[in-house]
Amino acid sequence: MNKPPDNAFGIAGWPQQAIDILTKMRGERASLKEIANELGITRSMVSGKVRRMKLAPMHRAPAPTSSKAKAPTPVLRVVPVIVLPPCKPVPLLRARSWQCRSVVSERDKKGLAMICARPVTLRMNGQPSAWCAEHYRLYIDLERMERHGKTRAHL
Repeated sequence: MNKPPDNAFGIAGWPQQAIDILTKMRGERASLKEIANELGITRSMVSGKVRRMKLAPMHRAPAPTSSKAKAPTPVLRVVPVIVLPPCKPVPLLRARSWQCRSVVSERDKKGLAMICARPVTLRMNGQPSAWCAEHYRLYIDLERMERHGKTRAHL
């Protein structure tokens, strides 16, 4: 195609020859990059001109769907179950630093909250947790932490 001179895209704006090339190639469904390469300018300049000219945006063609193609079946991981002895709740005010602080549904004689009181477990970073192994597993979503890059090294 006939390319406009290099100095044509200045303060004076777009030359008519460049606008004609733009509208013709846009009608042929050429990408902004292809048009920019043809005119010897940046894709951003072409994008701005298309927007200012209020040309219809080009939408991508929908991906071909096959009747044979199925969504992948999610893989379920088996999490080992740790069987712990039942807890012997104690009042919250009598909790020790090594006892699980998860509140249980039971209340003491005075109606105060009771806690699990099993020995606490270690967190992923090696520091003591506030919960026993069972409650730690209930409250901390390890899979979510792994997806967001929070592993042992990050904690």
